[in-house]
Amino acid sequence: TMAQDIAALLDVQGYVVYGVEVKEGEVLLRVGRPRKEARCPHCGRVSRRVHAAGRPCRKLHGWVGARKVYLVLRRRRFLCKDCGKTFSEPAPGIRPWARMTDRAQAQLLADLAHSSFSAVARRRGTSYSAIRRVLETQVPLAPDPRPMLPPEGGISLGIDEHSFRGNNLVVTVTCLRPVRMLLAILPDDRLRTLRGYLKSLPREFKDRVEEVCIDMKEGYRKLIREVLPGARVVVDKFHVIQDANRRVDEARRIEQQVQREAGKRGIGVAIPKWPLLKNRERLTAKREQVLDRVLRGYPNLAAFYRLKEDLRAVYASPGPQEAAERLSRAIMNAEAGEDAELRRWSRTLRHWRAEILAYFHRRTTNGFVEGLHTKIKLLKRASYGFRNVGVYVRRLLLACLATILAPLAPHLLT
Repeated sequence: TMAQDIAALLDVQGYVVYGVEVKEGEVLLRVGRPRKEARCPHCGRVSRRVHAAGRPCRKLHGWVGARKVYLVLRRRRFLCKDCGKTFSEPAPGIRPWARMTDRAQAQLLADLAHSSFSAVARRRGTSYSAIRRVLETQVPLAPDPRPMLPPEGGISLGIDEHSFRGNNLVVTVTCLRPVRMLLAILPDDRLRTLRGYLKSLPREFKDRVEEVCIDMKEGYRKLIREVLPGARVVVDKFHVIQDANRRVDEARRIEQQVQREAGKRGIGVAIPKWPLLKNRERLTAKREQVLDRVLRGYPNLAAFYRLKEDLRAVYASPGPQEAAERLSRAIMNAEAGEDAELRRWSRTLRHWRAEILAYFHRRTTNGFVEGLHTKIKLLKRASYGFRNVGVYVRRLLLACLATILAPLAPHLLT
């Protein structure tokens, strides 16, 4: 029948459609429950005695084109003969005190996963506060990772920070193996916040964690050894090379400043930056000549550059044994240098030697995390920034975790 077709089209199979009224900008579905019985929420007994007919109420059920679809539902009141209490019959797909059904909430969240709050509000004819209320009630700040992972096998985690607003940092926790996905975004970068999250993980999940990839932060290393004692700590390869480039560039700027203060001219006035930071095999012939001239003219800067290239050679090693030998040789050469900052860098590398070489067990990196941060920056720009960190975290989880929408499947169960 027509009513049954409309029920299937608009996902109201759990109801009886008594009538459809199409108005300008909205569609009204007058519906009711098919059975004249309900289970008492107090004692669990089934009651068939209707005490009263409730008032008709409208619940937003979704959108068809530019029209809003409302369910006009009259929920009956039942009297339980056993406990003597009255109660309203349940309405499938409608949570207590909710102004919209699960289907409408799922549509809003599906739009919000790829658009900004303002764009969704304009498209759906609703308000920012209504969308935010749905987001805060349906998207948890820390979803349970177990349903999203295979039941067996080791797990590799990645931990890194990104900027929320300016200098306000938040921590991104991801799963790198066996599947790549976002697990959580912590509201700040304090160690106690990260400790609380890691301790809140289920025991069976923590027992499966085999390695954690981080950057060179001593606080993170101590925390992982405390909370996840069976996990291997891996220093992210890209952060090691990034730190090396930063140190080389800092040595370049200091050398340049010294030469300017001495009043010298020639190559001492402006030392080119990119030939020192870019991989040598990717330099043009002209820039390679510039690089050789800089290294000949500044022996101290050449020592920093050699250590940076030695670290690249470590990560290019075919196996862990060759990598260990190359790293030990690079550290010893740096320790024999004349520059105090170069020796301090060598001590840092020796301090993190085991974590750097741990990369060669599975060649785990935080490359997926950095790609995720690129997507996060795009979402922040599309939304013109965020002010509330709770809304920010839930919005990113919604965009990066498709399983968030699974409990709000756009259909009603009978």
